Amino acid sequence: MNNLNYEKLSISIAFSDGWIGLYKLTQWEHKHFHPSGDPKPSKDDIEVTKRIDEGCRLMGLDFVDHIIVGDKDRFYSFKGHELLSDSRLNLRAVGEIVRDIKENEQDTVKRKNR
Repeated sequence: MNNLNYEKLSISIAFSDGWIGLYKLTQWEHKHFHPSGDPKPSKDDIEVTKRIDEGCRLMGLDFVDHIIVGDKDRFYSFKGHELLSDSRLNLRAVGEIVRDIKENEQDTVKRKNR
């Protein structure tokens, strides 16, 4: 099972009423590891974060942070980069990250075509 499918599965399970009620959850913090060692968020990370934010809103949970762990003690915190504030996703800041990802992809394609 790849990481994204596992994340989709774990999010669905965690946001079920039984799971939240059983453990009396009030907060959500999402952490995962990037095997590449680069902790910068991918498009999939952004999408998962949006889904977590939506789930937290629906279930009345505080979304504490989404942390991506890389190598050599490097990590990326959505809250630390002001993508999460007051337990909610900062859509303006997320939009800037998505634009940066697209620009990097375009630069990579240009370099490959040279």
